[in-house]
Amino acid sequence: EGRLYGSVGVGDIVELMAEKGHEIEKKQVLLPEPIRAVGTYTVPIRLHHDVEAEISVEVVAEKDEE
Repeated sequence: EGRLYGSVGVGDIVELMAEKGHEIEKKQVLLPEPIRAVGTYTVPIRLHHDVEAEISVEVVAEKDEE
């Protein structure tokens, strides 16, 4: 239905970025509220005091394995 049973939060984003080889801290992720629905989201990351970048986070439905 497009809704998540849980949510995608800052910790999840930090963990996934680390898996991709990008070490960031939780305080650098400027996610205003946890993601609770399937879709593509733009999340700002503060790299330095005056430098921000944006990443694209795609939340997809998990396929049932039968």
